[in-house]
Amino acid sequence: MANSVQLKASHPETYVVKKGDTLWDIAGIFLDDPTKWRALWQDNPQISTPDLIYPGDRLTLVMVNGVPQLVKKPYIKKTFIKKTPTGRIQAKQHPVPAVELSHFLPYLQHTQVVDDEWLVEQPLVLEGDSESIHYISGDVLYINKALPLGTKYGVYRPARELERDDGTELGRELVLVSTGQVTRSDSVSEFTLLSNYQETKSGYRLLPLTEDVMLSAYFSPVPATTVAEVKVIALGKNVREMGKLDVVYLDRGSEDGVSAGDVFDVYRSNPRVVLDSDDMPVQHNDETTYDRFSAAVFDDSSINTPDYYQGKVMVFKSFEQVSLALILKSRRPIRIADQVYIPTSTSE
Repeated sequence: MANSVQLKASHPETYVVKKGDTLWDIAGIFLDDPTKWRALWQDNPQISTPDLIYPGDRLTLVMVNGVPQLVKKPYIKKTFIKKTPTGRIQAKQHPVPAVELSHFLPYLQHTQVVDDEWLVEQPLVLEGDSESIHYISGDVLYINKALPLGTKYGVYRPARELERDDGTELGRELVLVSTGQVTRSDSVSEFTLLSNYQETKSGYRLLPLTEDVMLSAYFSPVPATTVAEVKVIALGKNVREMGKLDVVYLDRGSEDGVSAGDVFDVYRSNPRVVLDSDDMPVQHNDETTYDRFSAAVFDDSSINTPDYYQGKVMVFKSFEQVSLALILKSRRPIRIADQVYIPTSTSE
């Protein structure tokens, strides 16, 4: 452990936990590799449950058998006395999470990835009792199947088709737009909308609401172990590149051993350096068609340079063939086709 946990050269001796901190942030203050954040609290009776560190706690770095550890002074809640007989008010605090849930909660709750063949068998929104083509809470929708009376469903909008760069289809992205309940069961059922996040339209699909969406809401970042080749295949938003605390799709999922909490390093391939007839590097903007042809055919006409480090991502939701990941660190903007690897301490 002593060899695997490296302190930053600029690490402080003490740190006071601030509101908004996460365990990942705190580890990044002390360690070269924050994926080893648990080592700071391991075998430490003072911090046996690190997710119960509170804002205001003072953390002090000590060495235990050559391993860096954090110890803390207990947080003492301040009591405020009002100048009236109504009693006293105590300041409320929440424990510091490993990763701040609010950054990806909408994706955790509202996004699914499913097989297209399976999706076409699910209940379909035909139309509603409103003259509008967009439906909101209180509207009644007509569904093409006999559904159990009183059952609640989520209404999902089919979105992007996700695929690898070789064309392999990985699934259809679905976005939850509303929820509702079956109020009349027949060959064409009536379904009343109870809440809406976006407007609902004909052609959307109903999926059962599950209670386990938040069961993995506590995430413990750990270095990924999958040996499969992984790439970024889509971004959470319709933009060219993403930065820290944005969301990306990875082209591997639970079938490849990827699970919530897995942390990966992200790299981008460097363009090769083309050499001219004098073995001097040619600027990319000055490359001719012949230069590119020569580099592709002759090994001595170009030099491959190392991939460069982009940042770190943590998987927070894993489907069968794809995963959703949060960008924890972004040295440079992350784009589609960036390569994802098991993390190494040298990438910091």
